[in-house]
Amino acid sequence: SYEKIIDAETGPSEVDRFAAAIEGKAGLSVIAEEARECVWRELIINGKGNANTYRDRDGNGPDENQFDFTLEQMYKIQDEIQRMREKYSTGEWVGDAIAEALVEYLDSYLAANDEEIRFML
Repeated sequence: SYEKIIDAETGPSEVDRFAAAIEGKAGLSVIAEEARECVWRELIINGKGNANTYRDRDGNGPDENQFDFTLEQMYKIQDEIQRMREKYSTGEWVGDAIAEALVEYLDSYLAANDEEIRFML
């Protein structure tokens, strides 16, 4: 997940998981495993590189509160995340490492959204 990629503790291992999921796919080039942590550190921790990142945001955009979801929207989001969680944790997806990682992410989003909903009630 994006949140894990930019986290100082989980970033390198999350990048490895992501790279493993796309490595060997047609049309995709992935940097060598031994270079990944160094590249991650330079981009995320040291803010180097020639691409805009989350660090480049100027803070002059609309207030974050302008993007709140309604309670009804949050319930719909939760329903969809739960549907995807059920799909990728059963049947042909059981034992698939990528599906298991996706279910982990979905579980974290369900928990975060549940907390958000509690604050809305």
